[in-house]
Amino acid sequence: MPEHELLRVYDANLECLGEKPRSAVHRDGDWHLTFHGWVVDPNQGGALILQRRGRTHRNYPGLFDVSAAGHYLAGENGLDGMRELEEELGVRASAGQVYHLGVRTSVCITDQLRDFEFQDVYAIVDGRRLSEYRPDPDEVDGVAWVRLADGMALAEGRVASIRVPFLRAFDRQLTEESLALTDIMPSKDKYFLKMLIMASRIRDGQSAAV
Repeated sequence: MPEHELLRVYDANLECLGEKPRSAVHRDGDWHLTFHGWVVDPNQGGALILQRRGRTHRNYPGLFDVSAAGHYLAGENGLDGMRELEEELGVRASAGQVYHLGVRTSVCITDQLRDFEFQDVYAIVDGRRLSEYRPDPDEVDGVAWVRLADGMALAEGRVASIRVPFLRAFDRQLTEESLALTDIMPSKDKYFLKMLIMASRIRDGQSAAV
């Protein structure tokens, strides 16, 4: 997304204050709304799809993160964010596969930016094979298929690392990667663990609330 694109900015109560260019939003530390889409595979005991951020990404390069994420442009909201799945992973999901999980807050302050986000979190149920994804090498390094049971063992500290199938973006080759907690985007609220619990509930036909 170009830095001159307009974003809506909000106060701490999620009340809209107006619009600003993206570069100014990140410079000034304005609250803004982003999309987080977690792909849940209900097959084979269930899995989460994680993307690995591009190696040249300005923030947290090479770490595993939410399946797809991005900023809402001014005037966008809700399912408009689903375009991120198609742009980053080559996935087009129907509205019937989507669960809204709520809004999460996140703050990241570095020398380059002050990023204050309301993250609009969705789960997208999609059972396609990992080889069917089309990750964009300009957006991500690749995508991993994390079995829910293995992810829970990792998130709860019962194992130091797990092995996960991984689809590289640049040549679409299936490989295997070692995944430790230090390879996943850091969070204070155990975000990864919460999403594993959410995915387990969706797999079991229960409420997705966590």
